[in-house]
Amino acid sequence: MANSSSDNLDNKVDILTEQVGRLTEGLTDFRMRMEASVEEFRSDLAEIKLTIKEQAEVSKRQAESSIRQAETADRLARVVETLIQQKISRE
Repeated sequence: MANSSSDNLDNKVDILTEQVGRLTEGLTDFRMRMEASVEEFRSDLAEIKLTIKEQAEVSKRQAESSIRQAETADRLARVVETLIQQKISRE
């Protein structure tokens, strides 16, 4: 009976050891996958930051161009007004 109890205890220890081993392997696999996911996330985030910075620069140039176009349109409108006034004065 003592031998059976000892065998039963040894069997339970073996089962627990195997389960702890599987758990450790699972946790190691999970950690490695998480590290890979975090690295991919960081890479994606860096790419997004770069894209946003580039888009901000493009938007700034477009805004500056729009201002110049508006100034040019104002000058052209004044020229047209002047030409119309000159034509009216000659008539």
